[in-house]
Amino acid sequence: MQAAFQKHTGNNISKTINLPNNTTEEEVWDIYFYGWKKHLKGMTVYRSGSRDIEVLELKKDSTPTPTDGRILPKRPADLPATNSKRRSGCGKLIISVAEKDGKPYECIINNKGGCTAMNDALGQMISLAMRWNVPTWDIIKTLRNVTCPIAYKKFTEGKCDGKSCSDVVGRVIESLIPDKDLEPSPTPCKEEVKTESNICPDCGERMSMVEGCVTCACGYSRCG
Repeated sequence: MQAAFQKHTGNNISKTINLPNNTTEEEVWDIYFYGWKKHLKGMTVYRSGSRDIEVLELKKDSTPTPTDGRILPKRPADLPATNSKRRSGCGKLIISVAEKDGKPYECIINNKGGCTAMNDALGQMISLAMRWNVPTWDIIKTLRNVTCPIAYKKFTEGKCDGKSCSDVVGRVIESLIPDKDLEPSPTPCKEEVKTESNICPDCGERMSMVEGCVTCACGYSRCG
């Protein structure tokens, strides 16, 4: 690089080549000889460890990455769990929801048909959210907002237990949580909400109170 740049400038140029401590005398000689052949006007080499006090020095001991205390506790060896068998758009799902201290703590999804890797990743991400104490309602709402064209068609024909694998898992988790622990505390809405019925007029599913508005997982809202 120095030889290429030197062709276009009349000033003297010198750059330092920083070398590791195990560099040999022969290697240093080769560097200077190569610079002479390239007609360099100046060059410098420095071998690490040549001086007691160095301007640039590699850290000898690696510093551990700070964790800010965000370390999850180790999973207990035994956890009570509920196993549910459901139909998805691509086959059958076995959904295992484990509890710890009376709250959902882990979700394992086994499927026969469909994408095993995606369902395995889905279960691990749900488990991670549960262990970080993400509100169960937020987990359920997120899962039930996912729609798969294949599953949705079968769902409308009564051949599937949800509009997607995520929706099926969300329904299972929802069925295991008491209603009083599921829905968030209502907040005032800008317009009056009639709650004489909690059935969605668009998809026929049960609706819930979300931020003061009766809302369905399909997207319908009475405050819309």
